Amino acid sequence: MVMAILAFAASVIVLNAPPARSRAKEEAERFAARVSAAWEDSVIEGRTASVALAEGAYRIERFSGGEWRAEAGGRRFSERRMPPEVLIIAAVEDPAARNARMGRDDEEDEARPTRIVLDPIGLTTPFRVEFRDRRERWVVRNLPDEAIVVTRDE
Repeated sequence: MVMAILAFAASVIVLNAPPARSRAKEEAERFAARVSAAWEDSVIEGRTASVALAEGAYRIERFSGGEWRAEAGGRRFSERRMPPEVLIIAAVEDPAARNARMGRDDEEDEARPTRIVLDPIGLTTPFRVEFRDRRERWVVRNLPDEAIVVTRDE
């Protein structure tokens, strides 16, 4: 009788427990928060920043001395590597970068990170970054009013 009661209680708990959050959602929310913070810092400081995405990782960079350099903002802007079960796919619509790529070969292009430029005047490159795990797909993108949103991709 005791075992039956324990089994019933365990099944009620398991069935009513909230589902575990997917890693893709966690990483998408973290990415959106870090991009927003870097963008706000860029506007406040009046310095151009970017998010460089390459090989399952991303980092915040500042344009200084004619080149992009990793941000020295401590843990807040340090490089973030994706967990093995999360895939990150970025699509950036940057006309200036597209013009710069003209005439270069594909191998040279693959070595460069995908870059989301965060302009200090409040504009940013239109982007869509997808985070996937085995269960879900989440998308981080910027809207025309410059808000950064996280949505589930069905």
